[in-house]
Amino acid sequence: MTLSFKTKINGKPTYFVEKIWAGLEEHCIDPFDFEARRTGKYEFKDNIDRNPKIHSIREDRKNRWKEGKNIDFFINSRTENMFRFAPKIAVISTQELKINWFSDKRDLAPCKAGGIYNYVEVIIDGNRLEIKDIEQLAVNDGFESIEDFFDFFNQSFKGKIIHWTKFKYYGNN
Repeated sequence: MTLSFKTKINGKPTYFVEKIWAGLEEHCIDPFDFEARRTGKYEFKDNIDRNPKIHSIREDRKNRWKEGKNIDFFINSRTENMFRFAPKIAVISTQELKINWFSDKRDLAPCKAGGIYNYVEVIIDGNRLEIKDIEQLAVNDGFESIEDFFDFFNQSFKGKIIHWTKFKYYGNN
């Protein structure tokens, strides 16, 4: 199944391709002899410091994303520039994710008294995350910061974390 990734969010480069490649390399999957490198359809930023992106968060109303399904990694989906930038690999696992916003007053400074917990909670498989775990979730999903994560997930959300590595939150890693 196709997982399409943005190259920019709010005008800012995501570097998702590079971050996904870093995650694949870290988990012993070699993406380098792939279409994206061979065709020049994507300008790689090899010199950036990047944290690996090891999963993707998606809505899944029809419950299609399951362990064993193949992932097709694409950018520029549904355009003439659409292309696969990594090898097909199987979904290792999924986890249920909920983001619940409680107010339109959005304070993204976790260091303030009460901080972000005054306005939002993040729940994975029924477990409410602490700030440090939300920060890890944000980085593992390819965001530079918790602020960038909540700029993107800026309203209540229900979906899945699609894992292509053995990493899981609240499970055996």
